[in-house]
Amino acid sequence: MTSRKRIVFLASHLLSPSVASGGDILFCELAARIAKRRPEWEIAVLGPDFARAALEQFFERVVTFPTGRGEGRQGSPANVALTWRRRLKSTTEILGSLRPDLVHSTGDFFVDVWPVAAAKRRADLKWSGVVHHVNAPPLRRQNDLAVAAVSYALQRRSFRALRAADSISVLNHQVRSELERLHFSPHRVHVVGAGIDVERFALAPAVNRTRRAVWLNRLEPTKGLFDLPDILRSLPDDISIDVIGRGPDVHVARLKRALEKVGVADRCVLHGFLPDEQMRAVLAGAGVFISCSYEEGWGISIAEALAMGLPCVAYDLPSHREIFGSAIQLVPIGDTAAFAKKIEAALDSRDDDGLRAGRREAAGRFSLEECARRQEEILASVIA
Repeated sequence: MTSRKRIVFLASHLLSPSVASGGDILFCELAARIAKRRPEWEIAVLGPDFARAALEQFFERVVTFPTGRGEGRQGSPANVALTWRRRLKSTTEILGSLRPDLVHSTGDFFVDVWPVAAAKRRADLKWSGVVHHVNAPPLRRQNDLAVAAVSYALQRRSFRALRAADSISVLNHQVRSELERLHFSPHRVHVVGAGIDVERFALAPAVNRTRRAVWLNRLEPTKGLFDLPDILRSLPDDISIDVIGRGPDVHVARLKRALEKVGVADRCVLHGFLPDEQMRAVLAGAGVFISCSYEEGWGISIAEALAMGLPCVAYDLPSHREIFGSAIQLVPIGDTAAFAKKIEAALDSRDDDGLRAGRREAAGRFSLEECARRQEEILASVIA
């Protein structure tokens, strides 16, 4: 009788007790669906101890490594890098003891990549990797220069290791093209995409809408966090923005100072992380969803907002154009004045349940089941 294939999803990068980011939600949702479709596979996840409860909602088997005091919260970028550096040894040791047939590293962070590269050199295992997006050179990235430079260097080192992976899953064709230019084998790079469970996001009736915009993302510069003060300043006084998401304290403090400096602090509500039910309640009362991110592999929060019927305004990223097309309104990257005009126009224009149903229908194209099927086929091919 053939033994069950052991597959480990490696998520050593997690920084909070909740599974909150788009990429983390995606790998958990895909793993749960693949496990149902493939009972002959033994699927486990390896991550930090403080995330056990969140991971157990998706995985039958959760293996954790011990973490130090205070690691269950995201600090400064420097603290994150040091936290990940401390995890390398325990991750590598536990991964080796699990003796998997295949490891699926859930991101290109060095803490997820380097342990698999070490394990692959020591044992006969297969490796499926993931790249969400390719960092721009430091001077072109919307981030602190030192952070951008370190992040760029670490990602390029991870890429050198990832070239040894048996397969790489990406979210869009632009990332695939960029990886091919970086000498990844085109036969090993596969566009898996992403998706949402539309049924979890009830259509919000147009009668509920207010003159509020919702921004939902990680609180960091690459997500356009510090464009919000200028956008708000360009909007009429009766329009407010709800900000949902967590991030380093240093970025939160900087945002608060910037909002106060331009006199719009009272029109921007910083909710922090919200559980799903509370997050959907804020979205249900909004008039428009906004994403001023400078880099995205896909845009799960945009798809969720569309599923609830909200008009969406975002920067004109190649991934947004490829994935969402005319379903959302696009603004030239970095043009905060034009972004504010689009928000105001969306709130001033007619909106009804018919228009909202059309946006929900657009979101329905992004099936998690189909995404899971594509990822399953890749894993099956690699493990065979």
